[in-house]
Amino acid sequence: MRFSKETKNGVHIFKLMEIKLDTSNSGLLKGELSDSISHLNIKKMILDLCEVINCDSSGLSVLLVAKRLIDDNDGSIVIVPSEKIKKLIEITKLDRALQISGSVESAMLMLE
Repeated sequence: MRFSKETKNGVHIFKLMEIKLDTSNSGLLKGELSDSISHLNIKKMILDLCEVINCDSSGLSVLLVAKRLIDDNDGSIVIVPSEKIKKLIEITKLDRALQISGSVESAMLMLE
């Protein structure tokens, strides 16, 4: 699984550099996010999924787990999805639970 992590102005940016978020890699992503959020006590995170074009229920589950872990830290997470993933989030009504943004830059503003 390819990803990058960086921190800007106290915001942790996690970019998944895969075209799929499904059963083949969702467990790895969940573990990586859980470890990062817990060990670093992350309170502000952007999950950049701009390159992801295919996602299944296990991928959506990862987003909800990340949100719960950040919520447990009294923090906030913003998802930056590709257009296809944004539509999937809206169809499944997860946009009611997840904060989404059109770009990393606008997500940074949301977390200020």
